[in-house]
This record gives sequence, C-alpha cells and structure tokens, in this order.
Amino acid sequence: MADNTTQRTVEAEFDIDSWDEVPYDEPDEGPKLTRVVIRKTYRGALEGSGIADVLTTQGPKAPDTLPRNASTRLWTVGAERL
Repeated sequence: MADNTTQRTVEAEFDIDSWDEVPYDEPDEGPKLTRVVIRKTYRGALEGSGIADVLTTQGPKAPDTLPRNASTRLWTVGAERL
C-alpha cells in the first residue's frame, strides 16, 4: 500500500494569551498532577487561535545549579486544537 500523505512545515509566530493551570491531584507522596489550558493567537503564515489541553506531572524544585528556566516537569501530554 502506497503512502499518499503529504507533510508540510509552516512557521508562524504566536502569543500565549492565557495559561490556566489547575492541580487535579496532589498526593502526599509522588508528583503533583495538573491540567493546563493554554490559549494562543497565531500570526504570519498561520492566522487564528488555538487551545491546548495539557496534562503534566511535576517533580521537585530544580536544583539551584540548573538554569533558571530549567523545567521541573517530568512528563507532559497534550493536544492543541487550531
């Protein structure tokens, strides 16, 4: 069976309009679980808005030896609707 899919790459700038993070489980032991809803506005080759629903687990605070922007996220899963 032939693969008839076409791949395209589009570059566009975007702004993050909102970042709403809500914990849904904070166990005594183990990572905090959160749901994040991210709203974006795209401009350039892609015009419009997007909403991303992301589930995350968060580990302990990053050590001071890591850069300030180092992530403490252990796992992130999400999907964005454009």
